[in-house]
Amino acid sequence: MNTSPVVMEGTYDKEKKTLTLAGEGPGPNGPATKYKSVTDTPDDNTEVMTMYMGDGKDPAFVVTYKRKK
Repeated sequence: MNTSPVVMEGTYDKEKKTLTLAGEGPGPNGPATKYKSVTDTPDDNTEVMTMYMGDGKDPAFVVTYKRKK
């Protein structure tokens, strides 16, 4: 883990309700690494954020947020 921030920029697609961000920052082992975050909103009560690192082939992690009812 690293305490340095990763600055990312991107776009929001209103039709698909998808926020896509990309940036570069320190990697887990020190050298600079590329990052990509994709946040989908499938419904009014759910958001799914998928984070990619490095080559971006497989997700580093996926977080699903659900609104508390």
